[in-house]
Amino acid sequence: MNKLKIETYGQILEGNPKNWYVYIHDDAENTGGYLILISASLEPTDPRGFDDWVENFQGLQDYFHTKQWQIQWLEGNSSKT
Repeated sequence: MNKLKIETYGQILEGNPKNWYVYIHDDAENTGGYLILISASLEPTDPRGFDDWVENFQGLQDYFHTKQWQIQWLEGNSSKT
């Protein structure tokens, strides 16, 4: 599994939806968990997308393990393993 990067965009190279983008937001301040945003493009006006939420970092790791995504992370500022 790829190293998970928080608050960083990544492109899904393998898995479904292939070539879409993923962004993990640390939502500890509001919900205590992580918001996972998945979108067809990086354009903010593109309506194609959905989101998921997990309760904690272990849930985030499990989510990505289940998805079996291969992610190419774009330039970002934060990461967790």
